[in-house]
Amino acid sequence: MKLDFNKNVGITDKIVRTLIAILLVKLVYNKKLSNKFKTVSIAFSMLKFVEASYSY
Repeated sequence: MKLDFNKNVGITDKIVRTLIAILLVKLVYNKKLSNKFKTVSIAFSMLKFVEASYSY
């Protein structure tokens, strides 16, 4: 089985992914999330930054 992922190269997609990542980082920084969601939020926001920068 081969998975074929198409790139999302739209500028709107990059902006939305970056905004989601920034929002999650702000929530962690302002201590609006509980401790168990902090690690997940940071990992997810890092993933969104990478996706936006590499257009995936």
